[in-house]
Amino acid sequence: MPTASETGIISKNIDYIKSHSPQLKIPLHTYDYFNLANDKQKILELVAKLQIPTPKTYYPHSAEEVINIAEGIRYPVVIKNRLGSGGLGMNYMHSSQEMIRSYEETINKYLLDSNDFPFIQEYIPGTDYAATALFNHGELKAKLVFIALQSVPPSGGLMISRVSVRNEQMLGYLVALAGAMHWHGIIMADFRLDERDNNAKLLDVNPRFWFSLNQGIASGVDFTYLLYRIAIDDDVKSIDDHKTGIRKKYL
Repeated sequence: MPTASETGIISKNIDYIKSHSPQLKIPLHTYDYFNLANDKQKILELVAKLQIPTPKTYYPHSAEEVINIAEGIRYPVVIKNRLGSGGLGMNYMHSSQEMIRSYEETINKYLLDSNDFPFIQEYIPGTDYAATALFNHGELKAKLVFIALQSVPPSGGLMISRVSVRNEQMLGYLVALAGAMHWHGIIMADFRLDERDNNAKLLDVNPRFWFSLNQGIASGVDFTYLLYRIAIDDDVKSIDDHKTGIRKKYL
């Protein structure tokens, strides 16, 4: 059962793997959709088509576009790489000079060409949430929402302290997005509850197992075991609810 970066490699080569080991059961979605969900720019473009709220986002493809954007937007803003997790390559900028400098440094550090340039997002003030779910070929089987009480880095990244809650708005957005991709397997979406209008804004999607997996186990939703049962039995009984107020922390 793939868990981290190898998930994409296995998804891409799943037909080859199964042709050589037909006894293997690998509960992964098709690579086209996995790659879509893993690419922050592509998934945000799909999210926009579904009219799911997101931060205002800019996609420059040249140094000139970066300068024009830097001079015309309100600060602070966030620079994000198209690929990566755990806040890798994410930087918060508070002025045009700082953004232009940091943007160039990010391109050089990760050896990015114009097709893979980082994108720029408005900063959303508020509280971080995660909506997580398990689907069996588009059918929702289990779900969980939790709030980040503490993250590393503090500006946004790995949620090392969390508490389980309910939030139907965020789950509804995740279900709509997964439905558009006829999703199979586990999926997670990061949200921020915007303190300016009290609406959830989708920040990121993770098509792999997430860092806070034991939050689900403690809250009565064991995603790993449920995914295993789907792989072995082709289906699993749906879990319609989860415990709330369960707090977990990595020391």
